Amino acid sequence: MKKFLNIKVSAPQYIKDVIKNLLVKAGLDIDTDIYYSQVIVNGFLIFIFVTIFAYVVSIYTNYELELFAYPLIGLVFFIAYVVFKVNTLLLVGSKKSSSFDDYIPDFLNLMASHVRSGVTYDRALLLSSRKEFGQLAKEIDLAAKEIIAGKPLEQALLNMAKRIRSEKFSKSIRLVVEGVNSGGNLADLLEATAYDMRRFDSLRKDINSQLLSYAIFIFAAAAIGAPALYAVSTFLISIIIKISGEIQVSDSISSYLPLISNIKQEINKEVLQNFSLASIFVTCLFALLSAGTVFANDETKVIVYFPFMLILAYAIFFGISYLLGIVFQGLSK
Repeated sequence: MKKFLNIKVSAPQYIKDVIKNLLVKAGLDIDTDIYYSQVIVNGFLIFIFVTIFAYVVSIYTNYELELFAYPLIGLVFFIAYVVFKVNTLLLVGSKKSSSFDDYIPDFLNLMASHVRSGVTYDRALLLSSRKEFGQLAKEIDLAAKEIIAGKPLEQALLNMAKRIRSEKFSKSIRLVVEGVNSGGNLADLLEATAYDMRRFDSLRKDINSQLLSYAIFIFAAAAIGAPALYAVSTFLISIIIKISGEIQVSDSISSYLPLISNIKQEINKEVLQNFSLASIFVTCLFALLSAGTVFANDETKVIVYFPFMLILAYAIFFGISYLLGIVFQGLSK
């Protein structure tokens, strides 16, 4: 079993590049092939377990499915596990980038002060490292070691920006590097960049506070309002189908009102429920993309929350459907 878990699966190059970028952004020092192998092997074990479990449960509950349905259920759980692992990397990477952004202006001001005091660039960079900077302090120490080893200041800063993977920090470092290459004063450039970053953060927070209400409304409408309405409409239509099936309609009336006489055959409760579930899926997806565009100006940054939003929406749909069935138990029988 241990040897099976240590199987190394080589990933295709394009998948390897994506995983490597996610691991670097998340700050995880793991070999790409090892991480890919762990995900595939664990997902395969989940696939086998869920397939066997679904088959055993169907036998004991006398609710047997088609033979292809059991591996299909296992495949769904396999895909869900892979999506969960990718979402975890994206969330960790996003959190890491945001934690860097909070300390970058302080770091730039510290380095500017040390440069003005007359110390060398590598010494100024090393002295600017503080324990309270967290992971940023490790990156600063690494950049300082690269400068001591002989790398130019510009190259060390650009390498640090690549490791941090923060768009705001990368743009700021590029501005500083371009200013140094054009002959500008490094201390003035660092202070001006730090000031601009703080002013931008303040403006961004004001804008986000105004846009937050729109994002909350979109989320509530898609994840709470839409599932509730779909649950109520599905229940009401199922009641109408039941009542219409018990009404005896004469041939003379059915010729004038064909919809009433054929409503039981035309509308199926299972089809209606599947339509509601599909509509909730599409609604949540586009609502999240819209909220990401409005709030973060990048829909890909919030797509990682889609599984949690979808689970909430489905829980509300089935919960309200269950409550309606209990409250109106006499009608639904």
